Amino acid sequence: MQTEDRTGGGTTINWTAFAQGWAAIALELKAGTGIPGTAPDPASVAALAAQFEPVVFFHSSEKFFPSDAKAYIEQCALWGAVTPFDAKGSWGGMPLVPKTKINTTDSTAPTYLGLPGNLIDNPGAERFFDLSGWKDAAGMAEPTVTAGSKNTYSDRNAVAALYDSDPTLKASKFRYHAELFDNARLRRLLSADTPDLVKVLDSLSPAHPDMKTKSPALLCYYFFFPAHEEALVASCPNIEAKEFGSFAGEWACMAVLLEQDAPGKPIRPTFIGQTGRRLFPVAGVSLPPLTDDGQDAARRIVMKVNPFAEAASIDGHPTLFVANGTHSLYLRAGTVAVSYPSGMEPWLCGKLDSPSPHESESVAEGLAIFYGKLYAAALLASALGLTVAAALILLEKPKLSSGVDVVGTVPLTDAAPDETGLPGNNKFVRPQTVPAQTVQANGGGADLGSWQSTVVERGSQVWWPGESPGSGYRGRWGPRVANDPFGRRAGMRFPDFWRMFFLAFARVQGRSDGTPG
Repeated sequence: MQTEDRTGGGTTINWTAFAQGWAAIALELKAGTGIPGTAPDPASVAALAAQFEPVVFFHSSEKFFPSDAKAYIEQCALWGAVTPFDAKGSWGGMPLVPKTKINTTDSTAPTYLGLPGNLIDNPGAERFFDLSGWKDAAGMAEPTVTAGSKNTYSDRNAVAALYDSDPTLKASKFRYHAELFDNARLRRLLSADTPDLVKVLDSLSPAHPDMKTKSPALLCYYFFFPAHEEALVASCPNIEAKEFGSFAGEWACMAVLLEQDAPGKPIRPTFIGQTGRRLFPVAGVSLPPLTDDGQDAARRIVMKVNPFAEAASIDGHPTLFVANGTHSLYLRAGTVAVSYPSGMEPWLCGKLDSPSPHESESVAEGLAIFYGKLYAAALLASALGLTVAAALILLEKPKLSSGVDVVGTVPLTDAAPDETGLPGNNKFVRPQTVPAQTVQANGGGADLGSWQSTVVERGSQVWWPGESPGSGYRGRWGPRVANDPFGRRAGMRFPDFWRMFFLAFARVQGRSDGTPG
């Protein structure tokens, strides 16, 4: 008897015989596809994830794609930082582990990521990865920290170049990381984190006493983008606007709530959540329930939750549309108006990072412009009237967006809208079982290939935050930068996406009709 592991999307088997007259019977042993119990094995999770993995459409201009997190780490340097985190003098002058030297698997190696000194993350100290270094306001590359370097922005062009030239990074593209939170694990996490959310989980349990095996589970697909690009509107041409929310090291997520009425019964996807930027509130339009990442001071992403039926599908796989550069995930293609959290909006095209300006080179210039125009408006007031003077002042903030939202309303904001690829003018990644021609018949443009996947195993993969305090890597996935008071241009930490989903889902359940608006 001979056994053979399936690799990739292979559908054939091969064997060697040393004599004539052989016959063979091939029997395929499939991994179980039910919702696993309290300790799901990786093969079962991979098989379950393959059932619902999405067809993902990207803008034709997109430069960064979901990639293997492990491959990224092993090409990075690891840095330590202390407060104030946005001052280059707080980063120690040199990395704790040089580039390409981080060991992710050997706990005996001196550069092992899991060593206690590499996992520090507290209010006074943290760690961050750096793949490509920094650049100054003029765009000059600054690969490291020196006495004369500014380290103002992450060098994302260098990131893109590495993913096009380095064989390891290039081969790591088009991968998602799948993690299953079964019922027992969800109950444990929710009980420890937000006990009231256990009631939300209980609301999914079947009412009939003979049906106690429904066991809702949450299946998360994590997408690691090496960089995130988020400029303000095109009418703001200054460097602060172009770099306003851009950073290296970004995470996004699609989460699917699964239910199964009884063992052997079909697994039903009932709700879908996806991350992205904060939606702009429009009068008369009900937004889907959402919640932001409470662990991120910049509050950069939110989770939106809708019934799974709201997602269009191709051959049974949900479709996602990715906004160019920002990687917000949407269930429909188009242009979407977005906003910033209250109190964190852009001022003077980003020249002031907050109403209480942080010390930076651009503050003096920004204040001079603002007060100069304020003074000019005051001089005009006597001749033109207070109304015109007030209008001149208000023109500084906010500005008209260059885009429109889904209902055609032009919001007053400096935030550039999210724009996804349109049907036929996009790029896409697909499940192995979905032919490229099928996607193209449903609005797909250029085929980038099929998904690779990795199952998240937090116990053995140290780069994920552990469930116990202080375990696993909790640092940032891209470099800190200088003069960044909100941390919006610093690499992200890995969020608790399961928590974000259930906080948003609780709002779905709280609606009077049980559905989003």
